[in-house]
Amino acid sequence: MSHELGHALGLTHTDGFVGDRCKCKGPVNSTLSTCIMHSSLNSEECDCGPEEDCNSKCCNPNTCRLYSNATCATGSCCDLETCTVRPISYPCRSVQDSQCDLPETCDGNSEWCPVDTYKRDGTECTNVEQGYCYGGKCNTHSSQCQFLWEGEKANDLCYTFFNNRCKRFSRLVTLLTMD
Repeated sequence: MSHELGHALGLTHTDGFVGDRCKCKGPVNSTLSTCIMHSSLNSEECDCGPEEDCNSKCCNPNTCRLYSNATCATGSCCDLETCTVRPISYPCRSVQDSQCDLPETCDGNSEWCPVDTYKRDGTECTNVEQGYCYGGKCNTHSSQCQFLWEGEKANDLCYTFFNNRCKRFSRLVTLLTMD
């Protein structure tokens, strides 16, 4: 499947390959996981790499299947000691911003933490000064100036002064910038 995806993305075969043989100068000292073959057959449940590198209690490196006592082998909601999905409400992703980000917890069914959620964009927040949540972070006028220009915001009087000046010349600026 990944081979065909490569073609869909515009990739072509390299000159070093003929059929399934590679023209290499000497041996390649690398062992690939047997799971690569299983994934094309849609029978892969897990992949912990080659047998000599696999240290998973949950995944059989030869069959790429979970051991009989396992229900998962990866993910932040998988207990890798017991190979079971963590219980509902187990915290799987910490809050990045206390005012705008929401904590994520396991759902008790999946080994993967749910999608990152946060308060609705535009929700008011306070981070020393008035701000608004956007993308899970409390953004203020000052924090945006610091992020964009590595400086501080200007005094509100400057903002008012220049915006009033621009109103007078806005028609001229529009005319000059039109094609």
